[in-house]
Amino acid sequence: MNEKEITNELPSVSIIVLTYNGKGHLKECFESLENLNYPKDKYEVIMADNASSDGSVEYVKKNFSSIKILRLDKNYGYAGGNNKSVEISKGEYIAFLNNDTLVDKNWLNELIKWVIKNPEMICSSIMLDYNNKEKVAANVVKKSAFGLNICVTAGIKYSTQNLSQQYTAYPFGSGMLIRRDIFLLLGGFDSSYFMYGEDASLGWKAWLFGYTIVTVPSSIYWHKIRASSGNGGRSPMYIYLFWRNCMVNILKYAELQNVIKMLSLFLIVSFAASALFLIKKQFSLIFAIFNAHFSFITMLPDVLKERKIIQSKRKISDKKLYEKKVFMPLDDSIREMINFVRNFN
Repeated sequence: MNEKEITNELPSVSIIVLTYNGKGHLKECFESLENLNYPKDKYEVIMADNASSDGSVEYVKKNFSSIKILRLDKNYGYAGGNNKSVEISKGEYIAFLNNDTLVDKNWLNELIKWVIKNPEMICSSIMLDYNNKEKVAANVVKKSAFGLNICVTAGIKYSTQNLSQQYTAYPFGSGMLIRRDIFLLLGGFDSSYFMYGEDASLGWKAWLFGYTIVTVPSSIYWHKIRASSGNGGRSPMYIYLFWRNCMVNILKYAELQNVIKMLSLFLIVSFAASALFLIKKQFSLIFAIFNAHFSFITMLPDVLKERKIIQSKRKISDKKLYEKKVFMPLDDSIREMINFVRNFN
């Protein structure tokens, strides 16, 4: 097969970059996408702008004329903005990126290699730390017994020899690839989340519906971790949405016995984190945790309705997810939770 025939066999991809007042990040992100080693006629880049007021749209129009712009009338959050972008996309596959990322030139090629061989597979890239280019920020994610997601390989030096293709609980919303029809079948990202946890929700649902999610060690990108959240990601908004959406995910997707166990253990984490914030006099973060629990309670009727639908379509048990090491055993979970609370500042 010659080069032209190989190119013709490659699937089309829509790369979606969501932004909200992120003008300062766009140059690096879009320049890296322009330099991809993927046929130019096989991918499109869509910037979805969540009603930015910093001139992001005008900047991209002037400097990156090939990028398709979706200018939204308000801030729909991560989930809503990306879902609306998929509606106008043309690619057979959808790649999602954060605006505060830049990609390796082979980032997309390496993902495509896996999905060509395994069309039902959802792929997650290796996230490296923008400020420490060789450091793994996130790779394989396991679901702990507390219901929280734990990155088990974070902090190590990046090397394809140190990392292998593994199952992961969910694909990172800041750097992932999924077949368009699978994304739509799963219902897209849950727009009720607004931000944080919607990629974890999509991943958990995908596993239950019989799809497989893997990390691809040779596909890398660099991420300015939570650059848009403020305070390094430990803002009251982040705490509130992160906490609430974790509880929603547990209730929607876990089997009943695990719902009870995970929510009970999650409550312990909430008390421990609140105590830590109290010692540090971070009262706004304690209030954010309280609000998260209150909001979760108000959402119960809708979440329970959705749970009933999801559980009726389940194709794999929680036991199987433990066997695939997507779920983390209790002893490992306790150790990781101690580290989580200790480092959560």
